[in-house]
Amino acid sequence: MFVKKMMHDKFGSIVISVILGLGLAAMFRRACTGDGCIVVKPPDRKEVDDYVYRIDKSCYKYTPNVVPCSK
Repeated sequence: MFVKKMMHDKFGSIVISVILGLGLAAMFRRACTGDGCIVVKPPDRKEVDDYVYRIDKSCYKYTPNVVPCSK
């Protein structure tokens, strides 16, 4: 009954249209395929161990640490 009232109201019809539009967009969204995907990978460990990085006027040498991660 509340939905019927909303459909006849200007604001209600806009809200219902937005909800339906988002639902349709979610159904037809593209999955990540090909070159369009962004894959974040860490640098090679040798690359981190062997180089000194300069950021602004300071130099940094990174040392990797293995730490446990909680899921």
